[in-house]
Amino acid sequence: MSRLTVGSIEGLAENSNVISVPAGHSLNVTDAAGLQIGGTAVGAIQAYTPTWTAAGGTPTIGNGTLTGKYTVINNWCVGSVLMVLGSTSSISGTSEWRWSLPVTQTNTPQFQALGSALAIDYGTAGYRGTVWYSLGQNAMAVYASDVAGTVGATIPFTWTPASGDYLTISFSYEVA
Repeated sequence: MSRLTVGSIEGLAENSNVISVPAGHSLNVTDAAGLQIGGTAVGAIQAYTPTWTAAGGTPTIGNGTLTGKYTVINNWCVGSVLMVLGSTSSISGTSEWRWSLPVTQTNTPQFQALGSALAIDYGTAGYRGTVWYSLGQNAMAVYASDVAGTVGATIPFTWTPASGDYLTISFSYEVA
């Protein structure tokens, strides 16, 4: 564990474990663990496994992959999700897919935009989308702007599990 040496910058003071940095100066952390508050690295990337749900059915990832990453800095969550369908993924009969958020969002309007998405019909085409908050479910959905509909089994294209179709989501929002 590294210890901060107080006094190397004129005016730097430590009082009851609070460090004050005078105006015009900065505090740089050179330890490999980075800046930590309460033992948790500030801005550290955390992994999470989003829950994938849908209106009208229950999709399953099977041998595909569904991974997420995020960080929270000053009550602001920034992250991404990658979903790659595999040969045993099940998508039939499902509409309006949703993915869980890693951290609870503040109470905001249902149609608040959280970020952007890209759906890839592998080897054929890519489709842009807007990520939005699904009210009361601590989840996000994707509106496929190229085809004007919410991403599901047949939007923005008919997803084919064995073909390598995938979806990337980038999001940011204020946490509760």
